Amino acid sequence: MIKPRETLEKVVPYFVPDIKRRDFIRLDLNENNIGCSPRILEFLKSCSYDALSMYADYDLLYDVVCKKYGISKDNVIFSNGADDSLRIIFATYGKENEILLTLFPTYSMYKIFADIIGMKTVTIEYNQDFSFPENAFFEAIKHYKPSIIAIANPPNPIGFYLSEKFIRKIIEFASDSVVIIDETYIDFAGDSFVPLIKDYNNVFVVYTLSKLHALAGLRIGFTFSDKNNIQNLSKINLPYALNSIAVNAAIISLEDTEHIKYIKDYVNKEKEFFMQKLKDYGVVISDANFILLKSSKFSDVIMKEFYKNSILIKKINYDCLFKNYLRITISTHEINQKVVDIIKGVFEYGRR
Repeated sequence: MIKPRETLEKVVPYFVPDIKRRDFIRLDLNENNIGCSPRILEFLKSCSYDALSMYADYDLLYDVVCKKYGISKDNVIFSNGADDSLRIIFATYGKENEILLTLFPTYSMYKIFADIIGMKTVTIEYNQDFSFPENAFFEAIKHYKPSIIAIANPPNPIGFYLSEKFIRKIIEFASDSVVIIDETYIDFAGDSFVPLIKDYNNVFVVYTLSKLHALAGLRIGFTFSDKNNIQNLSKINLPYALNSIAVNAAIISLEDTEHIKYIKDYVNKEKEFFMQKLKDYGVVISDANFILLKSSKFSDVIMKEFYKNSILIKKINYDCLFKNYLRITISTHEINQKVVDIIKGVFEYGRR
């Protein structure tokens, strides 16, 4: 009988919902259903045979990305989504029995990739006020000497932006560690830390077009780092990690700065709407594209009520300070109004 590598025995695969999500309003995975650039839809309608029959050319995408971030072609590698970016970093720099240091709760793929390799994961919980556990985290760096540190900025599910000064402090303190800065939600929070790759050779910035750009279905990821690091990642990366449709869509979306600004402004306006309408119902407004709702005893009832209305949201089941919180993606105003009505209805009924 053939057997997989021993390290896979403890790997728990990433949970992918098996319900027909297409039949629901999807507010559970932080997808952007406000919509991608209309120019992409125009491109898709006018695709030629070559767009499907030929392997992708990356030269124009390199030009757009390098101009946007002020870097050279040697500082970026393209991948099949941010998950693939993480995969090639762990596959390149992760070693069996070494330490991954991250936070809890956070994106589960960090630990999954570490488990595949046979790394040991050390997690530090957030403080009770949701702030970053600075003292405990730096003490863990000193004690465990992790080979890889993974931090999302802003993190999911807490969603609070970490300053450049603080990120620099981590990178410098952990100078012998690979420091991954996952910027999946950065566009909703503040400036990217890609420029830090010019100052440090141990930092890897991971970015995706899944959230702000509303292209999750095309799986477009970028990894930014020092030239030598990118050369090492290229040994692991797929030869044509991005397909030709994804490449063209990425170029169009990155160049449509008017639409990007529209999405940012729209999401920020809707955050204000949620704060105004739900301030008395335990709402926490993140720096990303979602809100958190402290629902305690009403969480299951709220989940069922959303489901009855054909809306999917995320319940945080981790045994930590976020337990019984609900995470809800910010959507169109019409849908957001429906979210508010459902939440208020459940709370008001429960208080009778």
